Order: sequence, then C-alpha cells, then structure tokens
Amino acid sequence: MSSKREIVEKAEKIVAKSEDLVIAYIREDGYPRASTISLMKADGIKTIYTSSSMQGLKSQRLRANPKVSLCFRDGWNNITLTGTLTTSQDNALRRELWQDWCIQHFPDGVEGESFCVYIFQTEEANFWIDNESAAVTKDEL
Repeated sequence: MSSKREIVEKAEKIVAKSEDLVIAYIREDGYPRASTISLMKADGIKTIYTSSSMQGLKSQRLRANPKVSLCFRDGWNNITLTGTLTTSQDNALRRELWQDWCIQHFPDGVEGESFCVYIFQTEEANFWIDNESAAVTKDEL
C-alpha cells in the first residue's frame, strides 16, 4: 500500500502531463455545471492555471462563486481537487502562460480585454491511482 505522499507524487506526475481537465462549479440557479478546459500550468497539485474569456458566462459565474472542483483523468486513474479559484489579468502572468493556440480563443491577444487566467488553489484532494484511494488536505500536499 502506498503512502499518501507517494500517491500525491503520482498525482503530480499525472497532472504535469495533462493537457486538459474538467472544472465543475455551481451556477447562479444552484445547479452544477462541468466544462472541459485546457491546462496551462501546474505547480504540483497545489496551484493550477488555466484560462477563459473574462466576458464569458463561465467567468462571471466563477467570480460570483469561486468554489470549484477540478478533475484529471489518466486511464483508470482519477484526481479530484476541491478549492478556490481567482481570475487574473496580470500582464506578466498572461504573457508567461500564453500559448500559440490562445489566439483562436482570444483574438485581441495576450494583453487584450478577454484573456484572463484562472488560478486555482487546492484545499483538498481525492485520488484513485493504481487501484488505491486517498484523501488529503492542503496541509498534506
């Protein structure tokens, strides 16, 4: 049986090689909404960076209720993170995370009005990795 630290390390490797993830949040009517988004950067599993349009409905909802869950999957392995998301239009951060494909979604460019970065901070994590489950808090990350 793996230790929590070993499972966290496996989770970090899975997240590092991921290209996309599912974000789940609560709409203003109380119903959940899940959406696939692209991973831009991960600092282990503590901090996850992705993006969306600042003017979009998703960003409006996330600013109203920033409590979200992120889910990564690799084969049978599953990583579910719960925490808080903030939005940023810091130009240095946007330039750091900008990728070639971004221009398709943000035609006004890296410093345009629409491109915002989501910064997710993990509060707790649940794993099913290599047929083992574990739950950890942010203090155990």
